Amino acid sequence: MSTFVLLHGSWHGSWAWRGVRRRLAERGHTIFTPTLAGCAERFDANNHAVTLRTHINEIAGMLRFEDLDNVVVVGHSYAGTLLESIAALEPERVRHLINLDGHILDPGQRAYDFWSSEQVDEALTSTEAGHPFRKPHPPETLGITDPAQRRWVSARLTPHPLGCYRESVPPETIPSTTAARTYVRCMAGPITHMFDVHAVRARERGWSVSEIDAPHDAMITHPDVLADQLADIASQAMAHPGHR
Repeated sequence: MSTFVLLHGSWHGSWAWRGVRRRLAERGHTIFTPTLAGCAERFDANNHAVTLRTHINEIAGMLRFEDLDNVVVVGHSYAGTLLESIAALEPERVRHLINLDGHILDPGQRAYDFWSSEQVDEALTSTEAGHPFRKPHPPETLGITDPAQRRWVSARLTPHPLGCYRESVPPETIPSTTAARTYVRCMAGPITHMFDVHAVRARERGWSVSEIDAPHDAMITHPDVLADQLADIASQAMAHPGHR
């Protein structure tokens, strides 16, 4: 059995993993689904200081204080930018990094570097107005088409701290040489094209790349399929520990 740390993307929280968490736990896995600072139940409109490094440090700290070892860390969307830095801080604790339809950035790069000029202008305007948060995309954009799911998700999405996108990946981040790496590509929904560049980057780095017939928020729309995928990836890595 594996220990999973499931990290949510922009605008989400621990709640997004509810279905996957239950299904993996039923298989006997140990599951942690922390809500990142400034998100969901931890959202605070007065908290302007949350950055990428805030999230990196708090998850690395969680691994350390919970005394977790041999961990599979899954980063969805925005949280993909956290993975290498977390493994660099706690290399002996991380067995496998799984980037779920997320961003792959090099040290010194920012999420801003992959945004359109319109997105950057909107962020700057929001910051200048004293509201340094990124507004959530509508659930439909994330591939959620079921009306009941759309209502449930819409009621839970919260603005995401813009400091997370403005700050670059720490330049001192040195990729772990022991952690296996897998990129899981979500192939359905209206924004699938936005992650083409990151899937290409994963292949160029020699990562395993797999696909899932689900939209970007697969953990909500297809929890059974995603739980199966994550469990299979983790078990294969245990059988072939040298595979990257």
